[in-house]
Amino acid sequence: MFKGRWWDRLGWLAGAITWIAGWAAIFWPPIREYGKCVAISDPALAHRLNAVAAGQAGELPKVCTHDAVDTFIALLQIPTPIYPDVPIGGYLFLAASVIPLVVLGIWVRQAIEYWDNARVPLSVLETDVTLSFAEPDMKRAILTRKQFFHANQPDVGAYHSTTKVDGEKASIDPDHQVFDAQVGHRSIKGEIIKQGNEKSINVIEIYNESLPRNPLITILPNQVVHSIYKNFGAFFNVIVKRTTVIHLVDEYNAKEPFYSISSMRYPVTNVKLRFLFHSETAPSPEDISAFLIKDNLAMRLALPPCHEGAFTTYEVAVREFKSATIRVAWNNRNLFAWKERQPTADKPSQPQAPTAEKPAKK
Repeated sequence: MFKGRWWDRLGWLAGAITWIAGWAAIFWPPIREYGKCVAISDPALAHRLNAVAAGQAGELPKVCTHDAVDTFIALLQIPTPIYPDVPIGGYLFLAASVIPLVVLGIWVRQAIEYWDNARVPLSVLETDVTLSFAEPDMKRAILTRKQFFHANQPDVGAYHSTTKVDGEKASIDPDHQVFDAQVGHRSIKGEIIKQGNEKSINVIEIYNESLPRNPLITILPNQVVHSIYKNFGAFFNVIVKRTTVIHLVDEYNAKEPFYSISSMRYPVTNVKLRFLFHSETAPSPEDISAFLIKDNLAMRLALPPCHEGAFTTYEVAVREFKSATIRVAWNNRNLFAWKERQPTADKPSQPQAPTAEKPAKK
């Protein structure tokens, strides 16, 4: 189904037409000037014809032996006869000519790299991870992951994932784990094989059928496939929607917890991490940070807060994610300050002493 307002699409179309018209206005005058020249291999004949043309202006076209050179020299003149209304139009043309070559080179390089990666078993188009806290004390965290991917090879019928906790008292709740996968409107969930313990689990999701394929989306770049799928609903019966929900206990209520996600050798596109805190204990913007780490390089990522009622949300997004790690860390000083204010068995709340009423004056 077509999504988005029609006037937004119309605006994009008008912008594209304007862009094409602008480039045509820059490139057409030199092409027209070049077309006026007729290359002559014999210099003597060219000289005689030029002499005739000089005496009979307007009756014969300009004739030259090196028309491309003449056109280039004309572009370098200030003012240039090719752009009579723009004195430096020739230099603008030369600059504009370099840009498409650079862009073409980048596209060719990306196409070669993409084709090397297009033959992997799975192409992940989108990964949306939400870490939410059921209570202000952050004792229990709900980790929800939604992914959209498609198969590129035959007989792809399973998916492997690993979940770990690092806290000393942290554990993975075995009673709150959900694994699901759909293609279109039908579920392809089959057998779920789990191995591990309360600190780490390895899961293999075996689907009840081999994942469908489409040669077109294997060839197209992931961003193009993702855009077509999200805006028009195309490839609905090929792209897999995978959802997992896992509860983690005592993993993020320490003093300085962190969450990280890593990509392997092959690229993943459109990764979004969302952290949903109770506003009472949410870290302040200066206490939370996100980095994209690749080898020894660490690049800070934007992590703007969003306040919605009783919750504060931080969100980070990465468009291209390959052989790297996203690490989000924060300081729980607000959580510990909140705990200090809560009544406990060792520190009962102190009731206020009643104030004596003053006798009314007679």
